[in-house]
Amino acid sequence: MKILIDREIKSRKASNSYQKASESQKDIPIDGDLVSGSRLFMQNCMSCHNLEMNNKGYKTTGPALGLIYGKKAGSDPYFDYSEGLLKANFAWSEKRLFDFMKEPKNMIKDVRCEVAIENKAERADLTKFLKKFTKELHKNLRVKANQLYGKDYVDSQINTRKSLHELELKRNKEKFNNEN
Repeated sequence: MKILIDREIKSRKASNSYQKASESQKDIPIDGDLVSGSRLFMQNCMSCHNLEMNNKGYKTTGPALGLIYGKKAGSDPYFDYSEGLLKANFAWSEKRLFDFMKEPKNMIKDVRCEVAIENKAERADLTKFLKKFTKELHKNLRVKANQLYGKDYVDSQINTRKSLHELELKRNKEKFNNEN
């Protein structure tokens, strides 16, 4: 239990779970193919990762990738990340995923990922698959939550989280300005 609490503290210190991914598709030189991306995921990633929303209840050597797009690096409290990923201060965007897949250890030195995909077209395919999967899973989870709890309740929870996030950003900005 203590290990799980320590992981959650580390992941919360890593900041908020989701951020806007700002890089656009035009930063990736090749338009990806969804079907090829799913095949590549099965061949290269599935042995270490799953496509769930987090690693709760799973014993995998890599973090869950189901909601990776737009997610803060190192933020799943149920996965034991390397220090480099815990300290990383970025959200996974198409461009970051695309670059990471080429040579993971060049981007984050102590990352445990051993798979490097040199081929640009294959990286574009895999990036497109992960982005599409994230959007579909996110949409399906929202639909399921609306069915279980009601749309008004879900919307109020989302608005509350957004307000808390904005308040935290404001406090961090004020703290930064006071320190300088």
